[in-house]
Order: sequence, then C-alpha cells, then structure tokens
Amino acid sequence: MEELKGLEENICTKRREDVSWKAPPSSVIKINFNSAFDGRRFRSVLGMVARDARGTVLFTRTSFYERVVSAFAAEALACQLAVGTGFDKGWIRVIIEGDSLTTVKKCKPLKLDKSQIGVFIRNTQQMKSNFQEISFNHVLRSTNELAHALATK
Repeated sequence: MEELKGLEENICTKRREDVSWKAPPSSVIKINFNSAFDGRRFRSVLGMVARDARGTVLFTRTSFYERVVSAFAAEALACQLAVGTGFDKGWIRVIIEGDSLTTVKKCKPLKLDKSQIGVFIRNTQQMKSNFQEISFNHVLRSTNELAHALATK
C-alpha cells in the first residue's frame, strides 16, 4: 500500500509540472498551434501563438478554413501553418508544439505518410530543411491554452 502511495505522488507531481507553458531556450521561438473542427459543416478554425524565451508574444494568428475533412486534418493543417509561419518570419530555430499527438508524432520522422493527413505532413516535413533547428513536441491542452483559445473563441 505504501508503494502505491509513492507512485500516486510521483504521478501527481509529474502532471503538475506539465500543465503550464514553458519558455524555449534563448534564441529559439516556440510556436503553439491548435484547431477547432466543425464536423457538420466541415469547417475549421486554426489558432497559433509564437513566443520567445521571455514569454513575449511575437505573433498570433486565427484562420478559418472550409472543406476540412476531419479533426485530424485540421490539426495537421494547423501544424503546417505554424511551420510555414516560422519560415515566413525568418525564425531559424523553432519548437512547434500542439496537443494533437498523432500530428506531432507524424511530423518528427522523414518518412512517407500515406494517411488522410499525409499531404499536410509531407508539406510540413519539406519545410523542415529551411530551419537550422526545428523540433515537434506534444503538449497537454492546458499547456497549449492560448493557441486553444485562439482556435475556439
């Protein structure tokens, strides 16, 4: 019983550590993305926010899209737009964060993705070579709060 108590405390402690946004290292820009999907109308709203090591908001964006086929496609499109925004802004070291585990996992390797969201993943992977440093992280929705708010408000 005592062992379970210790395990419970470790789990609770770890979860508390993961619930707030963490600043990137200096000279790195962190771009958080999220989407909201309306399956009845096949529409999506995408939100993103870019911040520096001090937590200063450098850029926000909310975009509306029609003819989006799924929530997965909406998240993959949001990720692609986050990477594209980093490139357009001339940021060469970026961390891309989102709460869609599927999207984040598919963006990491350089292998052909034949899924429904494959076109967005391929576009994202092709843009990776434009950066000196780029990484993709999965975060909890609570960590991705500002991007989520932009997508859902």
